[in-house]
Amino acid sequence: MHVASAVVDEFPDGQLYVNLRGVEGPAVAAQPSDVLGEFLRALGVDGANIPVGAREREALYRTRLAGKRILVLLDNAADEAQVRPLLPGDPGCAVIVTSRSPLALDGGHPLSLDLMTEREAIDLLRNILGADRVDAEPAEALEIVRLCGLLPLAVRISGARLAQSPKWSLSRWRSGLADERRRLRKLKVGDLDARASFNLSYDHGLTKEQRRAFDLLGLIGARDFPGWVLGPLLNCGSHDADEILEAMVRAQLLEEISVDGEESRYGFHDLVRDLSREHLEARTDRASAAARLAGAYLSGVASMHKVRDPTGLSTWDDLVMCAAGAVAPEIRLSSDLPNLLDAVDMAAAHAQERCALDLARLIIPLLEVPSLWTEWASLADTGLDLARQLGDRPVQAEMCRHQGEVSIYRGYREAAIGRFTTGLRVLEGSGEARAGAVLLLRLGEALRFVGRTDEALDRMEQGKRIFIDLGDPLGEAYALVSIGGIQRVRMRWDDAVESLTGALRVLREFRHRRQTAIALVSLGDVYHLKALWTEAMECFDECRRLFHDGGDRMWTANTDRHIGIVDFLTGRWIEARSRFTAALEVFTKIGDNRKRALTLWNSGELLIAEGRREEAHACLDEALQIFESMKDRFGLALVLTTVGQLCATEYALGDDLDPQLTRGLVVAQELDHDLLIAMAKLNKAEVLLRQDHPSEAIAMARPALEISRRLGAPRWEANALTLLARAHEQAGDHTTARRLTTESSEVHRRFGLYRATEAARR
Repeated sequence: MHVASAVVDEFPDGQLYVNLRGVEGPAVAAQPSDVLGEFLRALGVDGANIPVGAREREALYRTRLAGKRILVLLDNAADEAQVRPLLPGDPGCAVIVTSRSPLALDGGHPLSLDLMTEREAIDLLRNILGADRVDAEPAEALEIVRLCGLLPLAVRISGARLAQSPKWSLSRWRSGLADERRRLRKLKVGDLDARASFNLSYDHGLTKEQRRAFDLLGLIGARDFPGWVLGPLLNCGSHDADEILEAMVRAQLLEEISVDGEESRYGFHDLVRDLSREHLEARTDRASAAARLAGAYLSGVASMHKVRDPTGLSTWDDLVMCAAGAVAPEIRLSSDLPNLLDAVDMAAAHAQERCALDLARLIIPLLEVPSLWTEWASLADTGLDLARQLGDRPVQAEMCRHQGEVSIYRGYREAAIGRFTTGLRVLEGSGEARAGAVLLLRLGEALRFVGRTDEALDRMEQGKRIFIDLGDPLGEAYALVSIGGIQRVRMRWDDAVESLTGALRVLREFRHRRQTAIALVSLGDVYHLKALWTEAMECFDECRRLFHDGGDRMWTANTDRHIGIVDFLTGRWIEARSRFTAALEVFTKIGDNRKRALTLWNSGELLIAEGRREEAHACLDEALQIFESMKDRFGLALVLTTVGQLCATEYALGDDLDPQLTRGLVVAQELDHDLLIAMAKLNKAEVLLRQDHPSEAIAMARPALEISRRLGAPRWEANALTLLARAHEQAGDHTTARRLTTESSEVHRRFGLYRATEAARR
């Protein structure tokens, strides 16, 4: 009507309007012959001269329009057959046709009307209600039009209801609309009724089976869904399901949102979804439909596991094989995750607890690679509740393990220890030895992160013995990877190389690519600590390719961080800075705070070497805050030693650095970590040297040199030699100073070390 009013001057001979009532069904819809009679009378034809036959009326209608400029408005058309007899034949005339279904008319220009924008909806509400009330509560007004789904009819009804109640606040009306179960009941005023409007399309635009489909789609809580879901809901073939979906789209009750290859995704308008759920309540077959859909998702996820690279020791292999026996739809985690999570809730709500639990068990392992911690944690909590309802102790322990694993990633190490311990307690007396072994490995990893390395190694060795007793070489290999990580932290580098290379032989044999890559990261780190750059880079290059090919952003970024460390130590500072920056962006985005803190520490070391001290302080301070909040004592010790290095090289007479330097040494001694102790001692020696106490500096630095040599840590051996040479020079012992300088240069040359520490000191 608005368009017709806007172009009235272009049609000086007048306008013809009719409501065809097509949406109200065949019994009510206007017949073309009757409409032609009305139009002919409007065009000046006497009633006695109007033909009886439809064809004759059509011919006379077009004759009367010949040579005129008239606009014909056909509102609410049912289909093409209702419209075609009413189309004028003269090119000077024009027709506007409105319909809830798309029409195929020759010479027509179809236009699909979208929802209003938020601004347009607010303006409509303001026009009905008045600017003062809307502008007084702008946030509530915006939420109201959003709850109306930006649908003009719903916004008009909301405005009219508020206009009838001038003392009501917009907040009160918004609260009422927020209740999805009552929203449609509220959206009614006078002859304006949102539910009745939708039900016209439902009652007269759909067949009985199509209405059943509309009702059962109310089971889906996600905002959109793939078209294949209708097959299991109705227990019908894909061809029939596609035709039903197309019918609902034509009836404007469903929207085709996107097309990916041959698969379309669909979605309801929010208010139409409310109507679908209302109808769902009356269906007695909703539980069986929910079971079929959840089963389809279970089969689809099981099929994903059959082709994906394992991420860990699975305790659900039999479940995968069983579920994969059914017809499996193709699942895309990037688009289908909300539907998968919804399917778990749907199955649980319709007395399908076992199916819901099995689905949760299969989804959770898929969430690690894309770093979906929030979804992982939520699903593990749901799974634990379901396992408790079913009295399934092994799966309860499995869900405790998942809770602990995601807690580690999110930085909650003490919580992780508690979850793993609970899982082990649940398993007591169950005979589930393998699941217990996996929990022991995970518990060991959590203990390692809080600095309890002796306990950590003990738990891991227990797990390894269980795998050996079970005759499980793959489980033993997983244990060796964890043990190698502990040996690396405890500076037993040769033992770590032996454990990790032994694990790699088995992992490669079983083609466990992701765990192979994780083992390679640890092995490369050991080689870097030993300044074996070629061996380190061979490990890092291989594992980076494996992580990248597997789409694992977190581990790819972590490998880049390790490569950046090698770049830094060998003088490729520009490359190191680029890798640290990219890794930091990934860790920040996925919420991995520990790796973010480690990268900030690495960046701080680089910035010290580049002489950018203020930026270095900022990075190291942020890293300290993260490690302190996580109670990660090893990470704390790493950063404190670097802070000590920065403070020592900035020392000026009168500075009181003892608290800072002492704290780093104390934490290192509490951890009984010789290399960190050596680093802290070198920092103290640097300050003593700057205070003109060369003898005390020598006494402090010599144990650090002995530790570095005993551990085989060339980087810190070279640093200790350089500092001792300066101390002897300051003490007047030039011969010893020259000898130590030569030894330092030889270590730098032999291991390809860049003199970053010396550059920073200068």
